[in-house]
Amino acid sequence: MIYLALVLNFILNLSVFQTYKDTLYQARVFLNRGIRYENNGELVKALEEYGKAISLDSTFTPALERTNRILILYGKEDSLILFYMNKIDMYPDNPVYHYIYGRLIHDNDLKKTEFLKCIELDSLYYWGHFGLAELYYEIGNPDSAIIKFKDAISVNPAIIDAHYSLGNLYFEKENYTRAEKEFKKCIMINPVTIVNSYYKLALIYEMRDDIEKSINYYNLFMRYAPDAPEVDHIIDCLLYTSDAADE
Repeated sequence: MIYLALVLNFILNLSVFQTYKDTLYQARVFLNRGIRYENNGELVKALEEYGKAISLDSTFTPALERTNRILILYGKEDSLILFYMNKIDMYPDNPVYHYIYGRLIHDNDLKKTEFLKCIELDSLYYWGHFGLAELYYEIGNPDSAIIKFKDAISVNPAIIDAHYSLGNLYFEKENYTRAEKEFKKCIMINPVTIVNSYYKLALIYEMRDDIEKSINYYNLFMRYAPDAPEVDHIIDCLLYTSDAADE
């Protein structure tokens, strides 16, 4: 009887875990749809998809953050700050709400406190490390930012935002070899989440006079974000690189 009870308990736990995996997978499907809409400037449709993701997981950090970014464009920043202050009061041990609140507020000391609180509550909550990295970058400390981006990646190698931000830092430092690796990791993790990875790779190859690869990445960017505001500029780049390739 004891053995049977253990087996039944294992099966039930496995079922709950599978349900969680299915829910998280569906939330990611909605997130990716929202990202495609956002990349094309269709913000209302993007909000709808992010809302669907959040309805499945109320603490799904990528969807919450992207939702907030759009709502700020609509003048809702003060309301969001108040909302997450209340969330922290209700759920003080939830690192997600500390992270989102830290991303919204403007006082750098308070931001740092919130991100450190995330890590204190859950050292495996990689967004806490990511938030610190972004803060260090914003206050002009790129070396510390690189360390924290790497910390976030060490916890979750698939955190695409950290790979992209790290790639940008290397790009700014003119370390194009490392930047290239990070942008390619973004594409490997998900080819449509951060389409600017294609644009940055196109620039790197253009600087290397590898016109064929540069044109390829420009075209990939336009495939995934055909209505993005950068497209006019990219078309000019394509015309220039095509002319250069013909010479």
